[in-house]
Amino acid sequence: MSIRWYSIDRDLKIEEHESIGLDEALKVVDGYLARASEGIRDGEEAYAATTFGFFRTESEFIEICVNGPDKISYRFEAASPDTSWLRKLFVNVFRHEEELPSRRELALKVEEFFTTPIEEIKRRLESQ
Repeated sequence: MSIRWYSIDRDLKIEEHESIGLDEALKVVDGYLARASEGIRDGEEAYAATTFGFFRTESEFIEICVNGPDKISYRFEAASPDTSWLRKLFVNVFRHEEELPSRRELALKVEEFFTTPIEEIKRRLESQ
């Protein structure tokens, strides 16, 4: 399975990056956690410095925004695989958002995304 990552530039455009493994993904996480504590920036710079994500496909991804070391926004999204592209735009998209309290919790979510089938992640989140 190929998992890529993305970042946001100062013009608020998504920049897609190469496929990476779990160890490299955790280094990306640590880089963003370090940047989040560097100080106040203007809006676009702050968003670019704190928001990133990992994706399997355009409709299966996690997005992370580091608001602080103990306040990390996490969003998981996945469209149903049996849905046409048009229906994916409007229905049958599973979304889950939560605030994570630590790097450890974020690392567990990233590891889950890299090692667990999408349907299993959805089942776990639905049962919370």
